[in-house]
Amino acid sequence: MNPSVGEWKPSVAASEWTPGGTAAPAAAPAPPPKTESAVSDIDESDPLWQVVLTKICNGDRDRALKLINDPDQLTQYPEVEAILAAGDAMEEDWEKEGDKLAKEVDGMAIDDSKPAAADTKMEEEEPEEIVDAVEGDPREHLNLVFIGHVDAGKSTLSGNILYLTENVDKRTIEKYEAEAKERNRES
Repeated sequence: MNPSVGEWKPSVAASEWTPGGTAAPAAAPAPPPKTESAVSDIDESDPLWQVVLTKICNGDRDRALKLINDPDQLTQYPEVEAILAAGDAMEEDWEKEGDKLAKEVDGMAIDDSKPAAADTKMEEEEPEEIVDAVEGDPREHLNLVFIGHVDAGKSTLSGNILYLTENVDKRTIEKYEAEAKERNRES
């Protein structure tokens, strides 16, 4: 028991008591209100939407949206069946048009004859010389990864490897040696 704690008094504002002294879980938040985004996805000129909205749902947009998203329920209405049948006929028309176009393309041939002299007045360009790219460094590249704890010498090791393989300019080495000497960190 804590002697500095005052006397316990029940709170009138408390909604209910829960065992263990923990607060009751908060009620689930209310779903956000429906926005116009769901409605804006509908093509107002779509004949199916027009039939569902005007003839079946009598202008009730919410009911029409629910119905349009349930294909099983939609097929119960003869008006919808008629529109779907008309759509199938349109698909057949497209297929016929595609077949007709394919036959026309098959009948076409490439004309191998040479063009008339008037058409060949374009200047003939000489092909450009192709030059092989010369790389600056013909040596094979190697990718290394140094893994270790902090202050384990990863950078020192990689720098030493570059120094020993003479991949660092002499002037750069001299500059760093002079800087280390100024800081009394020669090694």
